[in-house]
Amino acid sequence: MRNLLRTIFVVLIYSISILGQKNIKIRGRVTDQQGIPLPDANILIPALQLGTSSDANGKYNFTVPAKESKGQNVVLTVKYVGYKSKSIIITLNGGNITRNFSLEEDIFKSEEVVVTGLASKTSKSRAEVSVSRVDASELTKTSSYQTMSQLIEGQISGVQVTSSSGNAGGGFNFYVRGGGGINGSEQPVIYVDGVRLNDNEINGYGAGGQGVSMLSTLDPENIANIQVLKGPAGAAMYGTSGSNGVVLITTKSGSLSGSRKLSINYKFTYGLNTQAYTYKSSNFISANAANAVFRKGVIRQNTLNISGGSSSLRYYGSFDDRYEEGNIQNNAMNRKVLRLNLTSYTTSNLTLKVTSKYGFTDISRPMDDYDTYGIITNVLDTPTPYQLADSVEIFSISDKNSIEDFTGGVKAIYTPIKNLEFYFNGGVDNSSYREVQTFPPFLSLGPNENGGRAILNDGTKLFTYDFNLTYSYNLMSNLVVKSVVGVQLFDRTRKQSWVSSTNFLTSLIPDVKAGQDIFDYGEYLLNSREAGIYTEHNFTYMDKYFLTLALREDYASSIGSEAPSILYPKASAAIRLDKFGWFPSDLFDLFKVRAAYGENGQLPDPLAAARLFWGATVG
Repeated sequence: MRNLLRTIFVVLIYSISILGQKNIKIRGRVTDQQGIPLPDANILIPALQLGTSSDANGKYNFTVPAKESKGQNVVLTVKYVGYKSKSIIITLNGGNITRNFSLEEDIFKSEEVVVTGLASKTSKSRAEVSVSRVDASELTKTSSYQTMSQLIEGQISGVQVTSSSGNAGGGFNFYVRGGGGINGSEQPVIYVDGVRLNDNEINGYGAGGQGVSMLSTLDPENIANIQVLKGPAGAAMYGTSGSNGVVLITTKSGSLSGSRKLSINYKFTYGLNTQAYTYKSSNFISANAANAVFRKGVIRQNTLNISGGSSSLRYYGSFDDRYEEGNIQNNAMNRKVLRLNLTSYTTSNLTLKVTSKYGFTDISRPMDDYDTYGIITNVLDTPTPYQLADSVEIFSISDKNSIEDFTGGVKAIYTPIKNLEFYFNGGVDNSSYREVQTFPPFLSLGPNENGGRAILNDGTKLFTYDFNLTYSYNLMSNLVVKSVVGVQLFDRTRKQSWVSSTNFLTSLIPDVKAGQDIFDYGEYLLNSREAGIYTEHNFTYMDKYFLTLALREDYASSIGSEAPSILYPKASAAIRLDKFGWFPSDLFDLFKVRAAYGENGQLPDPLAAARLFWGATVG
């Protein structure tokens, strides 16, 4: 009985103490140095994972629960794109707190966080390697983009984007200066939220070299920023796959806007694709016929996104519908993309993030081959327009392409003790492609004179697994060291099948099985794997000297023991001269000297060591 009364008394005293505590309200205003309010600035107490965003007048306010009011000192940080961040220490002693911030413009964007390696992030002012960054979210506020390639084109020095055609939905390739690979696709590896993408460009059945990019379902409206690592030193930690550069895409996440927990945005875009060059009779005999091929193609896009959440859960969801007609007949793209991103701060030391995207894209390609039914051949390369084939025949040829893609990933960051971090990221890019090319049965020339149909199916599953352990410590006074050890795995499976037939038995059934002659058929299957283990050590001394030493070893899935693995070393260093007293800091806001060394290359393809092949041919 005495113990029971004691327990009741303790619980009563504790309850009274809890009730006596009050929630703490933190409020203030964020402006620039001229007093102009900065909306959507991020105000955060990192230790408690609490914060908010400023409203249109730069004002902010959020509440710290009573249970966190223990008289402790915490850091209150404010960040705004294009301005230098500020942090102050506040004491949570039960009373309301008001703090105003005046931010200084960051002209050189020196505080932008950039990725300098597989497990390394730092500010531009400290980066020892070349990293280029595009703020896609700012660009899409005022303009509409068909593909991700248009966001990069002309924005990053040393990165060239080439299109296979000027048609809507056409494929594209990247060429990154400093890429060292002479084998493989010669294209940079592309990641979205840490998940590697299938970036194949499929040409399929002939339509004039107009490839279709599997990246067509990647919606620019959902991209927050794009970073490009160039050169061996920057991409060494990404191993074999990064030998031609690395493109890192981060999609948008949920955020709070002022006191609002939910933000809904709708964007409508309407425009026209028009003829860029008018052919003249003085240069081309058939100029009028060539000009008649072009049209005013409609561009129509509807984008809806929802963003918000609470201190423990943030969400971002969007739906984008873009229809675009090319300026040539028989060319159009219809893309629908659905995205949902969730970020959960379940505890103060565990963060979970789930990203998911489903996209479906239809692309119609015109016949641009230099052959009998090519548009260019018939209107520019012959003295008489449509001398080889009638215009009705040419524009009755159909080439339909469909891409269906799901990309999803789960990321977990766990900090069991101070300065020790476990990181895991796993995801899949599951994409399928289908092409159906149909020649009507009334054609007058060529192998498809009595009609023909060709079907190509291509499917790829690409799994990404990445795990690392990071520990930060002080080796000596003013010397901070961050050490990382990790492993990265890829598993790719690609299946392809195709069949084509000619000479329809009846014009009423334009089906591949109605073709009297099977022109071509086959199938293809490939499973390849990549594995790499890596370690990286970053040294920072007096916030002036920066040094990184790293090493990665990649393992091949090729047959044989001639090339079981390959080693990639990396070393980079930088010195902030503007941090020294003798430096004329009134002339330079940032002055840094850096140097880097790295190696990269290509492993053999999975069958490179095979000495004998068997094949079967049907007569």
